[in-house]
Amino acid sequence: MGRARSVGWARLAPLAGRGLALLAAVVVLTFGVLQVLDHRHAERPVGSDGYGWIEWKFQFGALFRGYDYNTVRFLLERTAHIPYESSAYLGGFVLYGLLAVGGLALLARQRQRSGQLLPALPAPGTETGPDFLLLLLAALPLLLIGLGETIELDGGNYVINDYLNPFFWLHKLTERITQFRALGRFIWPFWWALVLSFGWYAGLAWRQAAAQGGRRRQLLWIVLAVLAGNDALNAGKYYHTYTQRDNLFAEPATDELRQLVGWPEAAHYQALLPLPFYYVGTKVDDVPCLVVDPDDPHCNHTYQLGLITGLPLMPQKATRTPGYQAVELQSMFLPGGPAPALLARLDQRPILVFLDSAYYNGQNTYYRDLLKDRPEMLALFNRVPDFIREQGMYRLRHQGNWSLYEWQPRKS
Repeated sequence: MGRARSVGWARLAPLAGRGLALLAAVVVLTFGVLQVLDHRHAERPVGSDGYGWIEWKFQFGALFRGYDYNTVRFLLERTAHIPYESSAYLGGFVLYGLLAVGGLALLARQRQRSGQLLPALPAPGTETGPDFLLLLLAALPLLLIGLGETIELDGGNYVINDYLNPFFWLHKLTERITQFRALGRFIWPFWWALVLSFGWYAGLAWRQAAAQGGRRRQLLWIVLAVLAGNDALNAGKYYHTYTQRDNLFAEPATDELRQLVGWPEAAHYQALLPLPFYYVGTKVDDVPCLVVDPDDPHCNHTYQLGLITGLPLMPQKATRTPGYQAVELQSMFLPGGPAPALLARLDQRPILVFLDSAYYNGQNTYYRDLLKDRPEMLALFNRVPDFIREQGMYRLRHQGNWSLYEWQPRKS
């Protein structure tokens, strides 16, 4: 046994070396490709907002928090809300299986017959089984990354500095590491490693129980397999029923907007400008903060119009965009009109403007509520009617609260 383990570990050294070399090559290749393909790389912010935000970090209790559609729940379950980035429920098969393994291990220790109730783990690198332990070990740094650089306890009154987190040290070298801000997603390689490893170990335990004629242990593993099947059926039913939504970009969802547009002459216009204007993508700690989150129905309508007309949208809902672009676009609504830098980017064709007046006649207060504590952005929102009048826009069509205007930006 000792010789097998020494041989196994001897095989790990070259494997680890090749792994580190491959990791370095991937990092260099990825960074190099971005440098070559992204011609605006120098314009983008070095860091990103949201890194270290608790809602985007992995929360350990998510491993035990079943989804709403699970019919079999774990004995010990977190009841508090789990952010979507932390969704990583291990399922009844793994959780109850780990309890079963723990119970069998205690029973074996009491009876001093550990080799008869549970299979021994093969040495890493040997040919007696897959290297699932190595898979778990390789995924462990990703688990530590997912937990964040600090782990909060007692509602944030105490923190544990996660010195084993590779990002903890990389962050001291470069702010670019904060671009990987959705830390909770790093849990998934570890999640798969744990689930697959336990499935493999359960197979070993089943074969051992069958060879020894352990009927009760065989029944135990059958019950655990049924739990896995039940979780799969629950998930399949959920995705088959509750996640099937109507396509917002096809008829009949787009019928009303198609009636508004009529027969658009897309080539006549250079872009589509929805009002109220929204812009998501710059850093929220910029001064002033120019981020304006769209109301979802309004956002959907603008996307639908973009597809119907084939015109590019002037607003955006994305991330990591240069801040100066937001400044130039928001300048449209300032007295005096768009900034010269923005006008220089436009050609001679007019812009198609879509106005939803429900946000200005009191029917919908979403933007007023959103911007009530941001007077500068609220002032820009309130200037939209003056903006339409000052720029001499011509109304093309009108339907309910919706209007289409033609705007010819004035170039000096």
